[in-house]
Amino acid sequence: AEYAELELRHQHPAQARALLLRALAVPTARKAAALSEPQHRLHKSTRLWGLLADLEESPGDLPAARAVYE
Repeated sequence: AEYAELELRHQHPAQARALLLRALAVPTARKAAALSEPQHRLHKSTRLWGLLADLEESPGDLPAARAVYE
């Protein structure tokens, strides 16, 4: 979350969005075996999902914001 917020403070919303999407991607079965427990739970982080939702809502992109909530 801090890394994404740093990107936002430096006016790089696209990089922050890409970072959040990468962090929130559901790990595949092959990758999940190699991940530690905190890394495996990262895609369920409500803080990161909330940050992504705020980021998608800010420019008024309704379909993207709706996709985050779904």
